[in-house]
Amino acid sequence: MSDSASAGGWSRPDYGGQGLVNLMASIRKGLGRAHDPEAPAECTAMPAARIAAARHVVLLVIDGLGREQLDRHAPDGFLAGARVGDLSSVFPSTTASAVTTFMTGDPPRRHGLIGWHLWFRTLGVVGAPLPFRIRGSDVSLACLGVDAPRLFGTRALASRLARRSVLLHPQHLCGTPYTDAHRGGADVRPFASLEELCERLIEVSREREPSYVYAYWPELDSLSHAYGAGSERAGEHLRAIDRALARCAPRLRGSGTRVLVTADHGFVDTCPDTRLALSDHPALADTLALPLCGEPRLALCYVRPGAESVFEAYVDERLAHAAHWRRAGDVIADGLLGPGPDHPELALRLGSHVLFLRGRHCLTDRVPGERRPFEQVGVHGGMSDAELRVPLAVLGD
Repeated sequence: MSDSASAGGWSRPDYGGQGLVNLMASIRKGLGRAHDPEAPAECTAMPAARIAAARHVVLLVIDGLGREQLDRHAPDGFLAGARVGDLSSVFPSTTASAVTTFMTGDPPRRHGLIGWHLWFRTLGVVGAPLPFRIRGSDVSLACLGVDAPRLFGTRALASRLARRSVLLHPQHLCGTPYTDAHRGGADVRPFASLEELCERLIEVSREREPSYVYAYWPELDSLSHAYGAGSERAGEHLRAIDRALARCAPRLRGSGTRVLVTADHGFVDTCPDTRLALSDHPALADTLALPLCGEPRLALCYVRPGAESVFEAYVDERLAHAAHWRRAGDVIADGLLGPGPDHPELALRLGSHVLFLRGRHCLTDRVPGERRPFEQVGVHGGMSDAELRVPLAVLGD
């Protein structure tokens, strides 16, 4: 990934041609209704002309499939053989940010959904946009009198394409506020298993009307969180995905279908010694006006006015082995969230400071209603190559 390598194991998201944002720019340019002068550069590995030439264009997102996982668990498999290159995830390297880029075509700077937990100023609560609930509860954000499209303020990609759109989605995610806010009129087709997902892909490939298809498989991510991306459980499932796609590919030939297989992020695995709790650092917690937002690997911090120097000194002196801080305005100015324009709530959702976790460390807190301690083995959202680097494979014609 050009423009991504840096000292000390840190990477940068690539928005110049080798990132997820650029892949979506190629799709927008190849299948869009009109030229968008604000669109980022096309993807060098998959330019718009190659996308426009296919009758059916399928973007298949395997949640959590980092290049490192592919190399570890299936280095000689079907996907490895179909790989045409690697892409960079977005910042933060997490599902909320990257999947919203897939479903809108926009970089995080523009769509504004930049973490699992966000401060929604207009509602006065910290919430989780994907399950659309208030943090620490099972209460929907809708109970506060707002619907998802108005709260998110995003633009669905499907509504900007000249082709009909099809959304192949796990059954339990169909009809959710997040999905409905981003479907943009796409024809939603649910599935309940990996085999059924592959059958849905074959069905679309046999339809005469050209289409753009967004398909999403979440199970690898779930297993990697629970057992670790390096675990045999995760590896077993990755190889099952690999075998399923190997069986599917010959049935696509001759249909004019091009399947682009990629992921939203990769993973790093933690251990008890690298899982930090804010409760163990009360002096740091005392500087905060709100609970931590964002991700365990990238904390969005709302430091109380006047406590900035205390916060910064504490991180520098007590947590330098595990984290470093940056002012939120500098994060935007540095281009980590991609090209603009800014989402209207972006600056408020970033907080005042961003904590970047080093190595395999993560930092979490708990709010009333959260009874279980954080025990995820696999985590993501940070700036390591393992989290940012994802494969791009191409199946079909």
